[in-house]
Amino acid sequence: MWLGTSPPPRSQIEGMRRRAVSFSAIVLGLGLLATPACKKESFVEPKACANEVAELRAWLAAVAAEGEVEPELVIDPDDPNHFLTRPLPRVPLVQVDEPPSRSGVGALLTLNARVVQHDKYSAPVDDEPSVRSIAKVTSSSVLSPEFGFGGLGRYHSFHPISALIGANERWADVVRVANAAIAHGVSSIYFVFAVPTKVARPSLDSPAASRMVEIATNAKERPWDRRLSLVQQLRNANVHCPDVAGPFADTPTTVQRSDEQLAEFFARASSAHQRCQCRGDVAAIRAFAWTRNGRHWGGPVTAHEVRVSPQEHIDANTGRAVEEIKAPKDATWQVAHRQIIDAAKRKALISFAVAP
Repeated sequence: MWLGTSPPPRSQIEGMRRRAVSFSAIVLGLGLLATPACKKESFVEPKACANEVAELRAWLAAVAAEGEVEPELVIDPDDPNHFLTRPLPRVPLVQVDEPPSRSGVGALLTLNARVVQHDKYSAPVDDEPSVRSIAKVTSSSVLSPEFGFGGLGRYHSFHPISALIGANERWADVVRVANAAIAHGVSSIYFVFAVPTKVARPSLDSPAASRMVEIATNAKERPWDRRLSLVQQLRNANVHCPDVAGPFADTPTTVQRSDEQLAEFFARASSAHQRCQCRGDVAAIRAFAWTRNGRHWGGPVTAHEVRVSPQEHIDANTGRAVEEIKAPKDATWQVAHRQIIDAAKRKALISFAVAP
C-alpha cells in the first residue's frame, strides 16, 4: 500500500487515473442534468428587461384591442357534420376607418376580379345562370340557416350570408350578385370591410412559434382542441416563467371561460414575464397571442349588416316601398359602398339597382 511519501507504483497511478476520470464524468453528467433546456435561463440586465416588458405590454394590449380575426368556415367534404377553417379569401377589401368587430362570417360569397365564388364554386360575373346557381348554393348552406319568428301578418325571417367585395368591382356587378342572393331568400347581407391595424406581425420563426402556427392552421383538428394545444405549447416554452401560462391553470369547459382566460393572459403576461426577470420566451408569448386571436388568418375586419329585399316588396315596418340603393353601373365599390354603410347604420330595408 502506497502511503504518499514517494511516487506511487505504476499500477496505482493507473487506478487513480481511472477513478479521477470516472468522478469527472459523474460531475459533468450532474452538471448537464442540472442545466435547464430553456434558452432564457441566463440573467437579463434589469434595464434591458424593463424595456422588453414595456414593449411586450404595449404589443399585447394592441393585439387584444383589435380582437379576434375569424376564419372562413367550410363544410368538410369527408364529414358533413364537421367544419373546416381556412383564411378568408384574399380580396382587396375597401378599408374603412372604424374599429375592428366580429365579421359574422357564415356562408361566404365573394366578388373579386369580376369572378363570383363560394367555396369550390366560381364563375365569371357575366355568366348569370352560373351566378344564380352559386347564389343558390350559398343561401342553402348549413352555415347560413334560416330563422323565422312572429305570427299571422307579422312574420319575420332571418337568412343571412356574408359578402367580400373587391374595392374596384363595378356597381352593376355588385347589384347582379346581391339580387341573385335575394332571389334565393337571403334577407341580410354582412358586407365585410378591412380596418387599419396598429399591430406589427411578430416573428414566427422560432421552434415554439412555428409549432404554434402549425397547430393553429391544422384544419383537421377541432378549434377547441387547437386552443388547448396552443396553451400546452405556451407552457412548454416557458418552464422558467410558468406564471405566463397561469391564467390557463384549469381546463375550460365553456367558450366563455376560455375567453375569460385569454383576457386574463393579455392583462397579466407581461407582468409575469417581468417577475421572472425576463426568463420567459417572448417569441412564444407573442406567437401564442397572435395565433390564439386568429391573426394568422388575416388582418382585422368589420362587417355591416344590411337588410335586403326584392324591389317590389313593401317594408312591413314603415308601410312604404323598400328603399332602393342606386349608383352608376361603372361606379366602383370603393365609392358606392358608402351608401351601403349608411343604410346599415339606419337599419333600412333596401334593394339594389343601377342608376339610369
